[in-house]
Amino acid sequence: MTEMENKVNLSAYKKEMKDVLQRLVKTMPAYKELRFFVACVINHYLTDLEKDSSDIVVIGSNIPEELVLASGKMPCWILGGSRVSSIWADDMVPGDTDPVSRSGLGYILSGFAKKSLILIPLVSDSTRKLAYILKSRGFKVHTFHFPPVKDAQTFWEWRRQYEACRDAVSLHLKRPLTKRVLQKGR
Repeated sequence: MTEMENKVNLSAYKKEMKDVLQRLVKTMPAYKELRFFVACVINHYLTDLEKDSSDIVVIGSNIPEELVLASGKMPCWILGGSRVSSIWADDMVPGDTDPVSRSGLGYILSGFAKKSLILIPLVSDSTRKLAYILKSRGFKVHTFHFPPVKDAQTFWEWRRQYEACRDAVSLHLKRPLTKRVLQKGR
């Protein structure tokens, strides 16, 4: 996509987000938690989106958070989908690709996260396709697969995946994530 197309796509994405937030505010009771959520989205997420400032992008929620938060950088979490960003990826993925992966791909390809490290859990065929497409387009991608249960049988695989993610984040940020930093939380 050209720089102009990226700006138009990002603008459409931000408009869709603002429209959804307005609908939420109108239909939901005025809980202070909802107001806090809306304020966070407007003040942080949309602002970061405009700055293109996220060093780390995490797709899904299958990663130990301390790996990302200990870096001292605020990651961009892509947890769900958007109809607008899903449309951007329609012609790049097979029809059986799940909507969350499709919209995550569209969102990233819209111009966001050009210099970011993108962490993708290999939890489905769709996320494998997503990782392949992003790597083939020159994005910096690290894939991982943590076993769903952390027990005696899976401990070594879990640890291997953890170390590989830690190394990928450290290498990208050019600073070590030591045991002490991880235990401290930042």
